[in-house]
Amino acid sequence: MVVDIRVDDHPQPILELERLYNIHKAYEFMNEGDELMAQEKNEEANKKYTIAAELAPGLNEIPFWEAVTMVNSGRLDDALVLFRKIFKENRNWAELVKRLPASGLLKDNREIMEKIISTVDNEYRGNQNEI
Repeated sequence: MVVDIRVDDHPQPILELERLYNIHKAYEFMNEGDELMAQEKNEEANKKYTIAAELAPGLNEIPFWEAVTMVNSGRLDDALVLFRKIFKENRNWAELVKRLPASGLLKDNREIMEKIISTVDNEYRGNQNEI
């Protein structure tokens, strides 16, 4: 695959190229993790997700999709741990969760959705109590 990336105007173009390349590699590892999870190779999938997260720290999208894949693979409890961390940093990810069943990207199961959404609601209430 050929990718045309421009960093001409960046103050540190080499570092920026490295960052962008790491993000690209992170998504490749995440996709490999998704495929392994679908094959119920959870341990191998977790290794791929870990590498992806290390390559792109602070990018919540990677653990978000890992959590979604876990839900679809029947690992709800593990997914809730990740969702809790993601929602703590940014509640807006919960809005995306609500939309995923209609697109077929997340199991359309009311009980599962209530557990995921209650996680964000509980996390939000916890943050409110800290203020």
